[in-house]
Parts: sequence; structure tokens; C-alpha cells
Amino acid sequence: MGKVICIYNNQSESLKTTTVISLARNLAKEGKKVLIIDTNYEADVSLSFVSTIDNFLTSLYEVIMKDVDPSKITAAVHRYIDLLPANDDLIGVDIEVIGNPEKYPAPFNLIKEKCTKLRETYDYILLDTPSNFSLLSGNAIQFADQVLIPYAPDSSSLRSLQRVIKTIKDFSKRYHPSLEIAGVFAVKVNFETTLHQQIMQETRRYCVTESIPMFETFVANTPKTSGSLSQKPEHLSVYQELLEELKKAE
Repeated sequence: MGKVICIYNNQSESLKTTTVISLARNLAKEGKKVLIIDTNYEADVSLSFVSTIDNFLTSLYEVIMKDVDPSKITAAVHRYIDLLPANDDLIGVDIEVIGNPEKYPAPFNLIKEKCTKLRETYDYILLDTPSNFSLLSGNAIQFADQVLIPYAPDSSSLRSLQRVIKTIKDFSKRYHPSLEIAGVFAVKVNFETTLHQQIMQETRRYCVTESIPMFETFVANTPKTSGSLSQKPEHLSVYQELLEELKKAE
């Protein structure tokens, strides 16, 4: 059965999409079969592989709202990577589902109910998420075995991280007791600044008190990390190091 990892943070510009794609590419280098599920209506992951989301006639929306078989609409984007794409049809999912509790009595189980059978096909399933806690974020977390939290240090980031972790723990306690927080992964870090040094120290202390791993691997704040996706070998090597840390923690 494939392992499911949700990459989530409500912090924008935290390289969630970059993390998803880079982990997928490193897993593919090992010959692992990977599925990326894009749960973000902005379709950041999907647009990393195509020029327009109009390339995808069906998306995650049809899977969770119209009972379309997800295996029928996954797109091969690499020899070992498939994509279950998103598009802007997902914008209205919250209203459709929450407004119809009789039809959707378990609103956070939609992705899990439709996609669990895909575990038999893939070694890893990676979920990209919106930068807020929504119905789709909750669905992604509910389907996952683990949540990985990319984290970009700034003046308010630790407070934001504390809220994210509290949200995940509260959700887990109510809906998904077996969920694990894989850890916090720092991105866009500049250790040449006193501010980042202080924030990283405070963040690490906080993670220790919460018994949450904070990975030694981090992405430095360089021009190579300014975009949503870098294909430079040295950039991918950082995510290979992250992948090794994730495996050691299993």
C-alpha cells in the first residue's frame, strides 16, 4: 500500500508546490511510482506541467463531486509520476458540500473515499494544498498518513506555525487519530541575517516542546528559490536530503 503525504501550511510562499514536485522527482529517480493530487483550485502543481489548466478536461472536482473514477483521469507527467489535476471548478466545493449535509454526511472523507484504492497503484501519493484551511485542505489531511509542513521564517511565521500545528492536532483528535506530523521543513532561510537566526532558534525550541520533528535539511533563500519550481540539480539535492530524513523517521 502506498504512503500518503500531505504538504500543508497556511503560509503563502512557503514552497509547498515546489516541495511536492521536488519530492516526487527524487522519488521517481529511485524508480518509485508517485501520484500527485492537486487540491488547490489555483492549480499550482498542475500548471507546473502544462501551460493552461484548460488542458485538463476533468479534474479532482469530477472525482469528488461526480463520482468519476480517479484512475481514469490521472495524467502521466513523467515516466514514474502521474498527476490528478485541479482546476477552478474546485472553488465552489465548500459551498456545495457544506450546503448539502444529507448528501455529504462526512465532508472531510470525500478524497479518502474516492482515492483510497489508488494506494494499490502507487508507492507514494503526495497532496498539494491551498494556503488556508478549507474543506479541501481538511480532505487532504484526512486522506494522509503524514503531514509535512514547509515553513518560511519571517517576523510572524512562528505564530502562524503554532496556529497551523494546533489546527492539525485539533483536526487529528476529532477526525484522524492516527495522523502523524512528519515534521517542519524550513525554506527560504537566510542564516546571514540575525532575524532568521533568532526565528529558527525559536522555532526549533517550539518544535521540541511540541514533540514535533524539525528537519535539519533546509532550503536557503537564494534566487533559485524565488520561483515556484526549480529544476536545478543542486536544488533537487536539498529535497533528496529531506527525503532521506523522512525515510529515517519511518
